[in-house]
Amino acid sequence: MSERFLHLGLGRYVRADLVVAVQRIVGEDRGPGRRTLVWLTGVAEPLVASRSEVALLGDLRTLAEEETRTARRVRRTADGGERPRRRRDDGGEGDQDALF
Repeated sequence: MSERFLHLGLGRYVRADLVVAVQRIVGEDRGPGRRTLVWLTGVAEPLVASRSEVALLGDLRTLAEEETRTARRVRRTADGGERPRRRRDDGGEGDQDALF
């Protein structure tokens, strides 16, 4: 998930590939703007997100699926595999020799 960002809420974003865990805040610590702790690689203390852990995990899943689709598409193209076919819209049967 390189260079993709996860929205934590209240205008705060983090790089999605740095997220290692999300933890629901429970009890009296939970309140307005304090729903989830987000743990990041290389950061000692978690960040507080105003969005729920379910919403954050849903976004992470969507980002991961998009990244997977992109990687597959790039790999197919690089391997000379399937490529999208272009439609000819010449209004008729078309003459192969006319193309050369």
